[in-house]
Amino acid sequence: MIIPRATHPWKLLKRELDARWRSQKDFANILWKTTAEVNDIISGKRNITIDWALRLEYALWISHEVRIWIQNKRDSVQLLKQKEKMELLLWIKHKAQELVFA
Repeated sequence: MIIPRATHPWKLLKRELDARWRSQKDFANILWKTTAEVNDIISGKRNITIDWALRLEYALWISHEVRIWIQNKRDSVQLLKQKEKMELLLWIKHKAQELVFA
């Protein structure tokens, strides 16, 4: 099985801020968040939440569904990289096939 790579959604946010010439401090003020919170997001220490996605939608005019999808995709890829999780998923697939083809 090939495991795809996923971009952290906040790397995309960093690019957007740079393209719009916005500092993290300015952006934090717009979102009613602290500069530390924005920095944690951009550095990948925090994941996106619905709250963050909605704030970003209203601040940057980019759908919150897109942000949630990107975060979920990244989380899926990270889980698939875990050997134990992959073994469990393959076992589930095998057992499901036994039920279907029994």
